[in-house]
Amino acid sequence: MGTVSVDGGGRFSDPAPISDVPACNDVEGTLVPRPGGPCNVAERWPNGGDYFGVAAQHDGSFLALWSDSRSGIFQLWMSRIAVQSP
Repeated sequence: MGTVSVDGGGRFSDPAPISDVPACNDVEGTLVPRPGGPCNVAERWPNGGDYFGVAAQHDGSFLALWSDSRSGIFQLWMSRIAVQSP
């Protein structure tokens, strides 16, 4: 989910989805080694970990970048977010 402000942080938009799948899917091939035995990424990083980024673009949009395991392995995904002023 994401939210934006077009007035310097005075007000924010309602939260809107950026992706249609969770970042840490419980799928085969996502086992993480740890002391005591492996676990899947959804158990290890229930909120997605630390691999997210947002970059502002010259046209007022943003590029969101994140990793998720929807394909069975972690890959990078990106979405352009267009913001319209009220």
